[in-house]
Formats: sequence, C-alpha cells, structure tokens
Amino acid sequence: MSKTPKITVIGASNIDLIGFSKDPLIYKDANIGRLETILGGVGRNISENLKHLGFDVEFLSVFADDEFSKTLKDSCTDLGISIKHSLTLKNAKTSIYLAIMDRFNDLALGLTAMDIYDDVPDALILENLEVIAQSDYCILETNLPSSILELVTEKLPDLKFVLEGVSAKKAL
Repeated sequence: MSKTPKITVIGASNIDLIGFSKDPLIYKDANIGRLETILGGVGRNISENLKHLGFDVEFLSVFADDEFSKTLKDSCTDLGISIKHSLTLKNAKTSIYLAIMDRFNDLALGLTAMDIYDDVPDALILENLEVIAQSDYCILETNLPSSILELVTEKLPDLKFVLEGVSAKKAL
C-alpha cells in the first residue's frame, strides 16, 4: 500500500474582496453591483485544492493576529491542512486582494495589500527545513519575496519544486 504523497506549499493566504459591477463601469464614480468576500491567497488556494485531491498538505504562510487571519487559519484547520509551522505576526494586517469585475465578470482592476509578505523572515524556512525536506514536492509562489524562494531551493536542492508565478509582475 502506497503512502499519501506529502506536499508542502509555501505562499500567501489572504482575504479576497470581489466586486461585480451590474452595469458598465464608470471610473471615478460609485458603481452599483454586489460584493463577495472569499478566502483566498494563491498558496492557500493551492493547498485547499491539493487537500481535496487527497494529498497530505503542509502550508507554510504568514498570518496576522487579526480576525481575518483567524478565519483563514480556522478554514485551513477545518479542511485538514496543517498550518502548525506557519508564522503569526503581532500587530500585522492580513493580506487582502481587491478585484473589481466588469459587467462581463472580467477583471477590470485588481489591487493587492500584501505588506505582511514584504519582510518574511528567513527563519520561516530555516526552522522548517526538516518539515519541507520530508515532502515529496514543494510548491512555491511568487507572493513571497524572491529571497525566500531562493533560500528554500538553495537549502534543499534535491527536492522537487513547482513554482506558481501568480501574476505577470510577480512572475518576474
């Protein structure tokens, strides 16, 4: 009997605020539509989907000590995604992604407020090298600083990595 593959995902967890315009967008004005709040973040979404596919998932992320992050953590725990090696920062704000969709549900404008990931300490990786090394794969995404991505790949050169570019700007 084969063991369930273990995948470590290192990435972002955030709240997505999505606005859907009812009519053509009018810039510099209030538009009528509807709003949805969704639990998101590229790393969190990948973790959730892998868990639904039956993988053993370890999610390394950075959370704030606010209510949004509490909701995100509770969701991961409820899904069976391990976050026990993630970092929680005091007096930080949860990462938020704001999307404004046009009346055809195409993205008209996106805005990210992801300051919590600007200065991710090397300790997130260094203190968890053994946990990451025990994985069959490690998925990285570019919401984290390139120094973190470089650190994990340099420290664990024999591990199989997958990289998600996130956006055109962050893929650079």
